[in-house]
Amino acid sequence: MGAVAITTLAGATLINAASQWELLGSLKQFITGLTLLFWGFGTWWIPIIIVLGMWRHLYRLIPMSYHPQYWGMVFPIGMYTVCTYTGLPKRWNSTSCCPSRKRWCTCRCSWATVMTMWLRLTLENSLSFTSKRASHEHALHHHRDPAHQLN
Repeated sequence: MGAVAITTLAGATLINAASQWELLGSLKQFITGLTLLFWGFGTWWIPIIIVLGMWRHLYRLIPMSYHPQYWGMVFPIGMYTVCTYTGLPKRWNSTSCCPSRKRWCTCRCSWATVMTMWLRLTLENSLSFTSKRASHEHALHHHRDPAHQLN
């Protein structure tokens, strides 16, 4: 979905610049058709991503814990949102199925969820590392201390 969103944003940018460049002006209808095709394909992926996420976490009961691959989900959602509201002409946005506030909210919530999971994992690893280091230093201190070796 990320590549489709980038392609749509590039196409929309070319369409908006078509009046300034003769070559783009002659290709405008072709670029418009491809841009709408890619935007529709990106829109088609949204329910699939939601269903796969529900299947993974609600049906298979895989706990939500941080993994860097989640950023691969956040980026396309954000890119799609940016592409829809900054690149596409206003007449295309009026046909969209979801109001802009809901899309921005979805984009921000997905980012916040992944960031929260990352912060939680970072804190857990930091605390775990600190406690392991302290116990290792304690064991090392007792191993070197001659008074403990006599007992």
